Amino acid sequence: MTGTPGTGKTTIAKKIAAETGARLIDANALVKSKALWFNRARHEADLAALKREIAREIRNALASRKGFVAEGHLLCEFALPCDACVVLRCEPRELARRLKKRGYPKKKVSENVLCEILDYCLVKAEDAYGTKKTIQIDVSNASKSTKSSKLVDAAAKRRSDDVNWSGVLLDERFKNGLGLS
Repeated sequence: MTGTPGTGKTTIAKKIAAETGARLIDANALVKSKALWFNRARHEADLAALKREIAREIRNALASRKGFVAEGHLLCEFALPCDACVVLRCEPRELARRLKKRGYPKKKVSENVLCEILDYCLVKAEDAYGTKKTIQIDVSNASKSTKSSKLVDAAAKRRSDDVNWSGVLLDERFKNGLGLS
């Protein structure tokens, strides 16, 4: 499971892992706990080291016959052995609200919202996993109680939501508020 920060990956992945008994693999937690940094000062993860560590976690999960749910925004950058790659999507205005609520600096909010508008995680995931394995789910308006069931159902049926945020780029007030103009 991947997507722009603030889309709900951690919340949904924890819920799915708890409901299914699957092992939860949190990419961000691994980077921090194992110090998998390319450049610590700039918070840049070593993607090759992260991929190796996650592969080890996956092998352990599969050996215990539990299955796994891996989550993190970096998981669109490389392919993992999986049945499906789910990209969580969020309407840019809602995403900006969530990131501001978390205390993200304005520059970071703008960068992440622009990545969401430009489908960054979706495009990278499709490159890494292929279009048949990649599913996008719009979680902008879903309640926390329905998100995990919607996601599991969509992944099982290989059914993506139709997501296109490009129209947001025409909203001058929104662009000005994020410093995108």
